[in-house]
Amino acid sequence: MQIIELPSAVKELYERSGSTVSIAKIFGVSSATVWRHLRKLGVCVRTKSEAAKLGVKMGRIKIKKHTISPPSKILTRKKSYLIGVLCGDGYLSYISKKGSYHIGLQAIDKEFVEKFAEYLYKVYGIKIDVGKVPARTPGWSNQFRAGLYCKAAYDDLLRYCTSYKTFEWRVPEAIKELLLKSYLSLLKDSLTLKVILIKIVEELVLLQFVKKV
Repeated sequence: MQIIELPSAVKELYERSGSTVSIAKIFGVSSATVWRHLRKLGVCVRTKSEAAKLGVKMGRIKIKKHTISPPSKILTRKKSYLIGVLCGDGYLSYISKKGSYHIGLQAIDKEFVEKFAEYLYKVYGIKIDVGKVPARTPGWSNQFRAGLYCKAAYDDLLRYCTSYKTFEWRVPEAIKELLLKSYLSLLKDSLTLKVILIKIVEELVLLQFVKKV
């Protein structure tokens, strides 16, 4: 195997915010070769996270910010489906360390996850992929995952529910205005349907009682 020696200038370039990829292009070698040479010179090589942050700062990495159109903010049956899934098996999460807003679903049923991804695209116009999550425990089933990182869509969904946690969420007022039968049919894929149905019935009974009083 041919051993490629690089000049000591590699260290200076790297410490001046150069990346292993950009340096590799200068010398016509692979980034792995640059990485090995830097370690040989005693340089503390950046982690992937540190490299990514520096890449954004230096303009080497462009972050695409998703936006949603005004029609996406209208409550439709497809959006009602998304809300139902998120109240059951899906999730909305904010990761403060990364500053990311995540709308996602992970389940064994591939068609369920694909439908969730399809409706996210139809509502917000952002296409997302469905990925396979291999089972870590022998005998367990593989799962499938779909997620959208978009603050605008995240904020839009929070307009209907302040919390999507299973035992905290409440039936959105806008949803109550739709036909109950339609809403329930949109929730039929959820594995936690029983909990959701009980909560809907309780709230509707309470609503009728308050109206009578």
